[in-house]
Order: sequence, then C-alpha cells, then structure tokens
Amino acid sequence: MIGNRFFSPENYRREAMIISSCRFLIFRGLKTKPNRHWNSKNAFIKDEAMHKIKTKLQKDRDQIQGTDLATTITSSFHDRGLEPNAAVYSFVIKTLCQRSLFTQLPPVLNQLENMEKFEPSESIFVDLMKNFGASNMLKEAVDVFFRIPRFRCTHSMDSLNTLLLVLSKSKDGINMIEYVLKQTPKLNIRLDTTSFWIMINTLCKLGKVHSAVQLLNEMPVHECVPDYRIYSLILSSLCQQNPNPDVLFDFIERMRYSEVLPSCVDYGNVIKALVNRGEVEKAYTIFTQMRSEGTKPDIVAYKSLLTGFISICNYTKTEELFDGMLLSGLVPDLVTYNTYVDGLCKQSEFEQAKLILISMEKLSCNPSVDTYNILIARYCNAGQIREARESMNEMYRKGIEWNRHTFVILIDGFLRNGDVVDADVIIHDMLKTGFVLKNFSFESMIHGLCKIAVKN
Repeated sequence: MIGNRFFSPENYRREAMIISSCRFLIFRGLKTKPNRHWNSKNAFIKDEAMHKIKTKLQKDRDQIQGTDLATTITSSFHDRGLEPNAAVYSFVIKTLCQRSLFTQLPPVLNQLENMEKFEPSESIFVDLMKNFGASNMLKEAVDVFFRIPRFRCTHSMDSLNTLLLVLSKSKDGINMIEYVLKQTPKLNIRLDTTSFWIMINTLCKLGKVHSAVQLLNEMPVHECVPDYRIYSLILSSLCQQNPNPDVLFDFIERMRYSEVLPSCVDYGNVIKALVNRGEVEKAYTIFTQMRSEGTKPDIVAYKSLLTGFISICNYTKTEELFDGMLLSGLVPDLVTYNTYVDGLCKQSEFEQAKLILISMEKLSCNPSVDTYNILIARYCNAGQIREARESMNEMYRKGIEWNRHTFVILIDGFLRNGDVVDADVIIHDMLKTGFVLKNFSFESMIHGLCKIAVKN
C-alpha cells in the first residue's frame, strides 16, 4: 500500500516538476555567473588594448607615425578578439590634434573610413574641424566636412555651422564660404538662423553692412526668422558707419514691425551715433521713444545726450537731463560728471560746478585730474586766473598729480592773461617732471611777451 502510494502517477509528476525546477535554477545560476565574469574580463581586455594605443601616442613626436598608429588600433583589439569603436578613434584623433600631429591624421582617418563598419558620431568631425580652424588649416577643415558621409555619418546643421564659424575668422576662410554654401543643397542641409547669424556677423565685421541687410532679407526665403541678436548686430554696425539718421530710424521701425524691440544698449548706440553726427534733436527723439516703450535709458544714453546738448549750448536741456538721470536712480560715472561740469563752466556757473565736485566726493566718485583740467581751462578762458590758481592748489592738497595737459592749460592760460613770470615757473616745473614742451608753448610765450612789451 505504501509502495503503491509512493510510486503513484501523481507523485511521479510532482517529482518530475521539482527536478525540472532545480535544473532550471542551477542552469540560470551557471549562466549568469560566467556573464559577470566575462564582462569583467572583456573590460580588462579593452583597457589592455587602449593602454597599448596610449603608450604609442605618448612617444616623442618624431617617433609617432600615422600608418603605424592605425595598424596598432586594429591589431591591439583584433589580437584580443575585439573590434575598435568610435570612442577609440575619437581619443586617437583628439590626442593627435592636441599634440599638433596633424600630418599623422590621414592614415587614421582613411582606416576609419575604409575598414570600419560602425557609424561614428558627427561630434568627432565637428571637433576635428575646430582644431583645424585653430591651426589655420582651413582647406583641411573643408575637406573633412565634405568627407563626413563617407564615414557613414550624416551631416547636420552642427557641422555646417561649425565650418562656417571656422571659415569666418580669416580672410582666406571667408573666400571659401561661398563655395561651401553652393554645395550644401547637394547634402540636403538647410541653413538655419545660426547659419545666417554667423554670415551676417562676418559681413558686419568687414564693414559690409549693406550686404548684411541683404542677407537679412533672404532669411524668410529659407524659412528662417531673424532673432534679436541679428537685428542688434546689424543696428550696432549701422551706428558705427555714421549713417544718415533716416537709415537708423527705418531700421528701428523694421525691428518694431518684426516685434523685436531694441534694447537699452541698442538705443544707446543709436543716440551716441546721432550725437556724433551732430543730430542732437533727433537723438533726443530716440531717447523719448525708448522711454515711451518702457525701456529705461542707461548712463551711456544720458552721457551722449549731455555731451550733445552742451555742444549746441542748450543748457536748459542739459540741466533737465542731469536731473532726470538722478531721479531715475542712475549714478553718474566720472566721465558723465566731467561732461556736466564742463557744461556748467561754459555757462560761467563756476560756483555750481564746484558744488558738483563736492557732491562727487560725497558719492565716492572723486574728481580726477581731467575734472580739474576742465575747471582750470574754463577759469583761464574767463580770465579768472586767481580761481585757476586756487584749483591748482586744491589739486596739490588732494594729492592729484598733474598730467601734461594740466601744464599746457596753465602755461597757455597764464600767457594769454599776460602772466609770463608764472608761465615760466610752470614751464620749469613741467620740464622737471619729464614732460616735453611742444613748439606752440614757446610760441605762446613769445606772443605773451610781445603783448606785454606793447602795453609797456
């Protein structure tokens, strides 16, 4: 009875299932353990192969041969039953570039192209073009770009824009850009906004702003939308060329139409350009426009307008601007203060100018030698020699050293006011400090002596 129960079909099936499960667990354990061991061993073999390549690359420059290096790449891996991958070639190419061993690259690149089957990353060739560009090997950079598909790799905008950027940095490279662009349709690459920015930036640097604007007009044809940096770049370049004010106004209007508002810096450049051209009122119109758009003027805009209104003797506007600048929370810099002090002195508002100097010190923007030069020059022009001497002494007390311009102002001022003796003292002091006295000072001195002789 017991024996029959033990050897029943049901017990037999149960026993078979237990044995099968044990065999599965044993087999799975045996299978996973060798895999972990094999991965570890595989990594060790790869490290060993790479060590051989690194040793080769660490040799003296004249001992490294590209052909030998290419052979080492394959043999070090094939001898161990492995295949070199993209990372291996990337390391070798990068190391050769770092050591400026560009002449040893061709065998390595040829092997990558003709013998390997994997698809390398485009970044390998992007970095290679950058290295060629840094070494002024422009033809080689262009060759690598057009060779990319032969490496089983697809072009993208990254590689095209890298090449354009490399070529844009030299005159020879700029001459190659047209050729590259003519070939891009064959490669199924479309220009993007960055491509246009690179080319427009190049044209602006060459002073060909008209051509840059033409390129800007081409962007919609290529389904590219100009961004702020492109508009800002062209506007800045237009300002540098001292254009007709209408050109600047039209371009700003174009930006607004494209819903790209000029920044504070852009407006500052336009205001400065218009003031330099003598178009102060038009510069003020731009100033008013930017404030109406909610763009807060910076110190550059105020400084330019202060200079402009002082130059046309509109001191009412000068006062208004300076007060507005302070009320807006801007802190004038030294040049702005000097400009304002000069404007006050031109109005003979010397007491007000001296109060500004006191305010400067309170705001830790101490008057410089240039500030005092302005004050002394205006005193001399107004015939106020005593006040000019007081300013001289004030400079001494505050430890402000005179520069050559200070000496010239004083010599010229004393001579024009008939004080030849003091002028002679200043001349001797000037020569002692090592400054050179130019001919006009001697001529002024002779002229001053003649005037005194005539009076006597």
